Amino acid sequence: EQYPTPWNTAAPDEVNEVREARRLLLDLYQQAAEGRLESAFLAARKLASGHGEVGREAVAQLVAPHIADARTAIARARPEGPKSKHWDDALRFATTAKMLAPNHAQPHTLLGELALAQGRTDKASTHFIKALQIDSTHVPAFDGIAQTARLEKDNTKAEQALRDATRYAPRDWRAWHNMGVFYLETDRTTRALEHIETAVGLAPPDEVAPLLVLTKTLLRRGESGAALLRAEQC
Repeated sequence: EQYPTPWNTAAPDEVNEVREARRLLLDLYQQAAEGRLESAFLAARKLASGHGEVGREAVAQLVAPHIADARTAIARARPEGPKSKHWDDALRFATTAKMLAPNHAQPHTLLGELALAQGRTDKASTHFIKALQIDSTHVPAFDGIAQTARLEKDNTKAEQALRDATRYAPRDWRAWHNMGVFYLETDRTTRALEHIETAVGLAPPDEVAPLLVLTKTLLRRGESGAALLRAEQC
């Protein structure tokens, strides 16, 4: 009642950008509620591509539940094997995420992970490469390429993908963590120690994953006292 025409009053450009993005988001919700899904997906693409960071953040929030549901479905499908109905659920959620945000790397990475979980390495590689074409610093896609290469028994390709991740995203602790895990799994503990210590330094204070790998690395090297200290820190 106080602002009967909220979209039309004069405002600075940055306010107009936010306002227009939110109007498009409301339109998207309305179209989806009425079952006009093609129009909803079109609105999502416009939101992601034509409304700056505000639009991209809005689409990321729309996509996040679908990605979370897909990961849950994958976790349920794995112990049940290739005939599990949860694979279809995961694919549906992942495909919806991609349709909502075709120019975001995360849905493509998720589709790659889904293909990888089912042993389809060629298809997985295609999705991971597409994710990197969208975002050259997307660490999960590098990790996916490395996992694909490990399944194909190509450690050289796997190592290169993980190295690329540390080069393109040098401040992302996950890149160094994944590199450390690779070196630990290939029994190069000195290299593993170097990379995992870097990951520990970059990770948030409450992130335990690199500390666990550091503990395992120290145990592998026979440094049980240092490993115990790290385990207690975990």
